[in-house]
Amino acid sequence: MREASEKLGISESYYCLIESGARQKKMDILLLVRIADLFDQPILRLIEAECPPAGSSPVLPTV
Repeated sequence: MREASEKLGISESYYCLIESGARQKKMDILLLVRIADLFDQPILRLIEAECPPAGSSPVLPTV
């Protein structure tokens, strides 16, 4: 967690909140882009994990 938070330029505690889903729902788009880049995931996959289409379950990226 420390390595990822350092690469993202955020605190380790905030990174833990992101991973657990407990952080605020309005995330800075630039941070979302950095997270997508860090985990080599398309940004749309992260957005869909937060806002899945009606009637479906979230698809979270695997690390």
